[in-house]
Amino acid sequence: MTSATALELARELEVRRCGHMTRHEHDALERLLGETLLYGHSNGMLDTKQSFLGLLRSGTLTYIDVSPEVDGASFLDAATIVASGMLKTKARIGDVEKDLVGRYLCIWNNGAAGWQLCGLQGSSLPS
Repeated sequence: MTSATALELARELEVRRCGHMTRHEHDALERLLGETLLYGHSNGMLDTKQSFLGLLRSGTLTYIDVSPEVDGASFLDAATIVASGMLKTKARIGDVEKDLVGRYLCIWNNGAAGWQLCGLQGSSLPS
């Protein structure tokens, strides 16, 4: 497994994840999220799989557009990829619409349920 292979796979997984988020395909997204997911938002909030899905399903958090640009990835082992990149996001949090640009780091693991996101940490870039 090469870095090029990891990068291609990470890009594919991230496009799939972000597509489910913007199309509000919560059940499909749920299958891509690992049971032990820790999802660190760029504002410092931290969610688990269930709390993140709860925000989405309740409409408290709505992703309007999410554009991932994965620029680095590598295999930690045969079943784990760590990837990083830029993320341009338009989201509605409560009644407030926000445009966000930041960097992020994510970890994908290939287990019994296939490739699943098990960690993500975002950070905002200065305006």
